[in-house]
Amino acid sequence: MGDSLFSKECASCHVNKGKGRTGVSLYINICAYCHGRRGEGKSAIALNNQSYLKSISDKKLRELIAKGIPGTAMPAWGKDYKGPLSDKQIDSLVTFIRRWERLKK
Repeated sequence: MGDSLFSKECASCHVNKGKGRTGVSLYINICAYCHGRRGEGKSAIALNNQSYLKSISDKKLRELIAKGIPGTAMPAWGKDYKGPLSDKQIDSLVTFIRRWERLKK
């Protein structure tokens, strides 16, 4: 499902814009399409949801981004799982997502 984002036709909109980016820039360019610019959720889970943020560890967030969620539209973004993102980029996304938790306290 989500792996189709990496296909030649979709990569220009969903992957290539994130090349070399980290943090907010990476999020806006590859994650916001499904999760919303402010993490409010569109076709995917709201990442700015306080209950969600409190219930999930950084380790689990990294794992979900890297490995994806089988049977859903969330692909594996980590290079170790044939995705385009480095560990550094994934860590920067986790750091960025955690900012929503601190902002809403």
